[in-house]
Amino acid sequence: MSISAWWYDEDHAILYMAFDPGWTIQQWFDIVPRVHAMLDDADGPASAIVDYRRAEDYAPPGIISQLGAMAAAMQHHRLSGLMVFVGAVGFAAVVLDIFSQVYLRVHLAESVEEAEEIIRTRR
Repeated sequence: MSISAWWYDEDHAILYMAFDPGWTIQQWFDIVPRVHAMLDDADGPASAIVDYRRAEDYAPPGIISQLGAMAAAMQHHRLSGLMVFVGAVGFAAVVLDIFSQVYLRVHLAESVEEAEEIIRTRR
């Protein structure tokens, strides 16, 4: 039950995040400084592929009330690029739709390959 992050490519242009089932809002806030440190090392804006396939439709309790704070933390970094979620379904997809409409535009994809294409064409 965690969230992890690493570079997807050697150019440090795409960050990869993976969510396990049962992740918590606190775990999300705990990983934000690591992601910001990674972005600090990037040469330019970096997009993110957020792999939600293992978490599927899971969203932690209380997430709706935390969306504003989560958006503020994500917008904080000057090198944040596109964010593409892969495999979010059900309630998680509904939460991401709300997040995208109210706070910060995110994209949904069914596969990592589709996420790569979205990043390639919209960067």
